[in-house]
Amino acid sequence: MKETIKHLKQYMCLLIAAALLVTLLADIPVSAAGKKLPSGIGYDAIGQEVQNYFTEHEATSAGLAYSVFDESGDIASAYLGYADKENGVAVDEDTVFEWGSGSKMLVWVSVMQMVEQGKLDLDEDIRNYLPEGFLTNQKYETPITMIHLMNHTAGFQDTPSDMSIVEDNYLT
Repeated sequence: MKETIKHLKQYMCLLIAAALLVTLLADIPVSAAGKKLPSGIGYDAIGQEVQNYFTEHEATSAGLAYSVFDESGDIASAYLGYADKENGVAVDEDTVFEWGSGSKMLVWVSVMQMVEQGKLDLDEDIRNYLPEGFLTNQKYETPITMIHLMNHTAGFQDTPSDMSIVEDNYLT
């Protein structure tokens, strides 16, 4: 009986040690080489995939900056191409890009965080948030609000064009 209890205690200690080990290992992040994007591209291949795509479209592209990250931080990032192709000015950390459709999610999240913090009212006239003299060339009687801007219902005239132009004479 004493021998059985001794073996049972040893077995329990082994189980507890194994449970602790599993718990500790669960908190250790998996290396980038073992993780994949939903597309199936491995974390360690992201940079090369972006580089390959950019190289394939380099003739019709200017430049870009990208960063791919997950909950543990940056996975891949780089600056590719030119901010000014004609003058050979490369894209770098100081390059300023125009806001486009790809940044809508960032803007929405930022705006909604400010709404949650009480720093922004979606129904307030945007002139209350802009610096004095900002809209010197824009006149409007009905107030434009953030919700108008975010829903593209502010009433501004917009001229659509493609984001990438393949033919030199496309717009002429």
